[in-house]
Parts: sequence; C-alpha cells; structure tokens
Amino acid sequence: MIWNVLYKDTLNEHISERKVKIRSNSLPWMNSHRKIMNHWFKVLKYVKQTGSKASWEEYRKLRNEVTSVLRIAEANYWKQEFKNANFSKDFWKLVGKLTNKKKQSLIGPIRDDQNNIILDDSIKAEAMNDFFITIGPTLASNINPVEGFSDTMHLYRVSPTLSQVPLERDKLQKRLSTINPIKASGPDLISPRDLHL
Repeated sequence: MIWNVLYKDTLNEHISERKVKIRSNSLPWMNSHRKIMNHWFKVLKYVKQTGSKASWEEYRKLRNEVTSVLRIAEANYWKQEFKNANFSKDFWKLVGKLTNKKKQSLIGPIRDDQNNIILDDSIKAEAMNDFFITIGPTLASNINPVEGFSDTMHLYRVSPTLSQVPLERDKLQKRLSTINPIKASGPDLISPRDLHL
C-alpha cells in the first residue's frame, strides 16, 4: 500500500502527464494530417491561456488552413475509393458508407392471431400482409350502423355546363400566347407547353 503511494507520488513529481485524444473510429483521411491538427490544438491551448489578439488571429488562420486541408483530403479519399470500386456491390456499399447509412435494423419477433411467436422473416412478411389486407373489412364490420342511413345513398357532383361558347380568334390567340409554358397543367390536364403558341 505504502509502495503504491510512494510510486505514484514519484511518477507525478518527475514525469509530466500528456493529454491525448483517443478516437475509436478514426477517419481515414485524417491520418496523414495529424501533425498539423496537433499543432492547431496546441495553438488553441496557448491562445486560451494568453488570450492575446495576435494569438487569436494566428489560431483563426491555422484553423482555416486545417479545415481546408481536411476537406481536400476527404474529397481525394472518396475519389480514390470510388475509383477502386470495380463492381456495383462495392459502389453501393461505398455510397452507404459515404451517406452514413447504417444497416437496416431487423424486425424482431412478432405474434400472430393465435398468439404464436413468429421468428422467420418470410412468415413475418406474410403475417403482416394478411393483417393489412384484412384490417379494413375487420374495422368496417365493427362499426355500428347509423339509423336512417342507407348504403344506397349517393352524393352527386353537379358540374356546370355551357351550351355555347363564343370564341373570337384574335382574343383566343392573344390569350394563348401569354400562357407560361413552364407552369403546371390545370384541371383539364392539358399542358401549357402544348397550348403556348
């Protein structure tokens, strides 16, 4: 016990401690730029201690330089990776890695109507399909009918109709020439691009 205390006191007194950042999943394009990043970190520590304006200016320049170097390094890394992807499987794996898409989580066990646990993926898919196919009729059968309501009642939409539409060629041509061809079609589904003269 006493030996441990003496040993630790001696270590603390004669060997300086060094703080190191440890990253479990280091980004591959950063490995070759550790030196400039460490220098940037040291300047930041120094600036925080001194607080001088000139030090802050130096820190900002160094920060911008490091950011620029890392962006270029990342772009070059991904270019090289895509160049090395010879097969479509490799390509799509890279796209997933680049967009940080995690592997899709699997659906856990589910229970069917008889309270049995289903583990097989294909049987789970069938059970879910059966459930969603029958949910509408099942819910409809549970609805109590309203008095005086008949299934044969229908609602009709009355559209106004014109027996005659007077057209003047000059006015129609002028109107059609002002239509913006980029706009979407109206309720008649005729594209303005087709009407534009």
